[in-house]
Amino acid sequence: MSNDRGVAHVLGVILLAGFTITVAATVAVAGAAMFSDSQSQIETSQVESSFSSLAADASELEDNESVSFDLGTADGQLEVRENTGNLTIYHDSDVIRPVYGNPEEGIAPEDLERENIEPISVNSLVYTGENGDTVAYQAGGVFQQRGSGSSLVSAPDFYYRDNALSFPIQKVDGDISSSGTLSGELELQHEARHYPVHDNDDKSNPLSGGTVYVEMESEYCQAWEDYFDSQTRGSISEGCADDKDDNDDFDTVEGQVQVELSVPFSLEAGTFSEGVIAGNITNENQANFDYEEGEFEGPSSDSLIDTMESECENIEENLNEDLEESGLHCFENIVGSHEFKTDEADGDIEVYVNGTVTPGDGGLPVSGDSGNVTFYIQDGLDLTGDIKNGDVVGNEDSPEQTRIFISSSGYVFSDGGNIRGGVSALVYAPDSDGYIQSSGNSKFNGSIIVDDLEVQSNMHEDDVTLSEDAPEVSLDYEGAGPEFYYLHVTERTITASD
Repeated sequence: MSNDRGVAHVLGVILLAGFTITVAATVAVAGAAMFSDSQSQIETSQVESSFSSLAADASELEDNESVSFDLGTADGQLEVRENTGNLTIYHDSDVIRPVYGNPEEGIAPEDLERENIEPISVNSLVYTGENGDTVAYQAGGVFQQRGSGSSLVSAPDFYYRDNALSFPIQKVDGDISSSGTLSGELELQHEARHYPVHDNDDKSNPLSGGTVYVEMESEYCQAWEDYFDSQTRGSISEGCADDKDDNDDFDTVEGQVQVELSVPFSLEAGTFSEGVIAGNITNENQANFDYEEGEFEGPSSDSLIDTMESECENIEENLNEDLEESGLHCFENIVGSHEFKTDEADGDIEVYVNGTVTPGDGGLPVSGDSGNVTFYIQDGLDLTGDIKNGDVVGNEDSPEQTRIFISSSGYVFSDGGNIRGGVSALVYAPDSDGYIQSSGNSKFNGSIIVDDLEVQSNMHEDDVTLSEDAPEVSLDYEGAGPEFYYLHVTERTITASD
């Protein structure tokens, strides 16, 4: 038995020694892994700091100036990586105008759609650590990516200040690729202004209505989204992570963020200065009323109408009763006779119509004095339906209380047929055609602004009159985000070399 105990004691010592060696080896391996990971994190932090300083220096470069950089010695890889980001900026007003992006060839400017604008690639200067983490200098900002998430290290030169949005885009080119000792040079090769452009009325400041869209597709999309959101106070219209697969409601794709900045729509006092203001009048010898003919300088109504469409939560098929509630109401069409009661609503009534407004027998009268009634109409205001002579659209006692905006694709009163009834309102349709005629009891009081007006019959002097208070009316409608009137976009091409 004593021999057995001796053997057991020796075996125990051997097992304990083996266990100790195993634990020590495991601790050593884990410690080495922790040291390696810690070392990678230290190197990444150092690169982040160096990139931030480099970005600040690069933003100050003038043509053909350069700045050297030395990131020290690191185990990662430094390279100019192509196709890490695509940027598009465009202004959607009466037509879509590219600000930063290439329009598709063979398409007339007035027919250009968003999908016809090719984005511009903004490459990145990228450091990739041994642990896979990356630090990137892209479009003037510095970003870090760890796993599937990204964060901002140093902000790009995208900022809003004093009613102006400025975006000097730093576009990186070159074929630098190095590891170990990471050093090189950035040189500003060229700087081009994209907005405003001298002697180009379509790219001038201040902006007059419309919406400016900024769309960034990037490997660092979430970091871009967070920064855009902080700068533009909630103007993110489509986020990076939105479920966009096979969804026609989105303009962008997954991994792409869209910023929407609407220019406030403003009409100054004095805009409605005559009973009729038209770019051109056909059969003017029959227009015995006062009018003003010639090019009208004012914003398109399209952007305002589109903005109201975007605010519609639900578009009903038709208005089936009198309106007695304030706020925005949205319909596909309005056909028939209904009253808009501002006293019961106790506030302004707004009506978006995706199609046509066709008043019926009784018209569309506005009553009360507790608010205004504003129509935003896409396809037209049609007085060729069941409306009778003597019926009215608006408020005869206060025409300025009713405002009617009609889009460039719509028409005013008729697209060729005989009209009946009258309108007591301010009608703003500077890009639309209108038709007007005397039909006995038809009266138009307020002010009408159109592009082309055809006078279909001999009119009397009092058939069309300017209402007393129309010239004093000024209208302001705010868009998304902060007040925004001035846009400045430049592209700075920077070449990276060893």
